[in-house]
Amino acid sequence: MTGVLHGAGILVAACCAEGVSELTHFEAGLAPHFGLPRTAPQVRLERG
Repeated sequence: MTGVLHGAGILVAACCAEGVSELTHFEAGLAPHFGLPRTAPQVRLERG
């Protein structure tokens, strides 16, 4: 592991009264247009 996470894309779910009505996938290169970083530092969570 490099300690850096790379986004694989953005998945958006449209919901209605019956549940999820539509899923839309955006490529990872569009992340900055949503105000999201292309990479993020990996964080280790302590289990206890």
